[in-house]
Amino acid sequence: YNIYRGTRTGGPCSKIDTSLDSSTSLTDNSVLAGQTYYYVVTGVNSQGTESAYSGEAKAVIPSP
Repeated sequence: YNIYRGTRTGGPCSKIDTSLDSSTSLTDNSVLAGQTYYYVVTGVNSQGTESAYSGEAKAVIPSP
């Protein structure tokens, strides 16, 4: 999978993984308190073809 993150619903978003991730879970250690992030993923087949974006997942990071 490729993992993308944005700060607005609907994008734009940027790829946050440096290589394909075979895991179905994610810990994002580069978020900021008080921000809202939107994540999408794509599947990548053995030929390197990337799928369309998944639906968005929203994460609200609490302020300290």
